[in-house]
Amino acid sequence: MQIDLATHRTLAEVRQFLEATPPEAALAPSRTEAYAHVGRTLRRFSYWKLKKRAERGLLRTYLQRTTGLSRAQVARLIAAYIAKGGLADGRKGAARPFRQRYTRDDILLLAETDALHGTLSGPATMALLRRAFEVFGDARYARLAGISHGHLYNLRHSTTYVRVLGNLDGTRPATVPSGGSRARRAVRAGCGSTRCSGATSTRSRGCTTSTRSTR
Repeated sequence: MQIDLATHRTLAEVRQFLEATPPEAALAPSRTEAYAHVGRTLRRFSYWKLKKRAERGLLRTYLQRTTGLSRAQVARLIAAYIAKGGLADGRKGAARPFRQRYTRDDILLLAETDALHGTLSGPATMALLRRAFEVFGDARYARLAGISHGHLYNLRHSTTYVRVLGNLDGTRPATVPSGGSRARRAVRAGCGSTRCSGATSTRSRGCTTSTRSTR
């Protein structure tokens, strides 16, 4: 049953309401309505002017019963109202999830590139990715071309990357096959100035291709 709380204008009416309403029958309005109701009640009864502790306690009990808030919550709201002269819900809405900058396809492409070149250092890999997009125009590398050092290693630590790279390492041949897609040729073309850590390198037509050491 909806109760018109605006009809409670005296402490006697408040006391009568509390005596007639069981504790479990809290109205529990929305948080916004609860804040507004607390503010209106404090203004209506000039809470800050009440001298008797029993009168202040009566209003606190009334606010608990009519909002469904806990005793501590009501006490904080009253303190905030007296300090600021009003109440506002300081909670922000639900946090918006961060937009995913790099997709699963980007992770797969990075894993393929690392499998092809033996997982080079961060700067060397960044140079390969940028060259594949800027020099050879492979649109698949559009996002990876601008990847930062930190993001690169974040992707390398992802579950998808680890699983895919493990599969590629377990199935790829010991040496990089000649020919292949344009993307593979483009990436290979960018490795001429890089030094491959833990890998052997061979030069073919001015380009360094690398494979992981099997030792």
